[in-house]
Amino acid sequence: MSYFTCPDNGKDYHIFGKGKSAAAALEYGVPLLGSIPIDPEIADACDEGRIEDITGDWLAPALDVVEKVTAAKNG
Repeated sequence: MSYFTCPDNGKDYHIFGKGKSAAAALEYGVPLLGSIPIDPEIADACDEGRIEDITGDWLAPALDVVEKVTAAKNG
């Protein structure tokens, strides 16, 4: 989890500082697969083993990579 979206103003706050994952992905030439917001609902779902119940677009880049790999494999 990498940022908190304030419910009052909709802004994202990197309360633990901005991570280095984007820079590392760029350095190694791999896509950044996504950033998950700090959200009690997501944390609870993870803890309870029901993450599939959570919807959001934060992992859309990961899905794009999976789709490209699958398409290339089935080719």
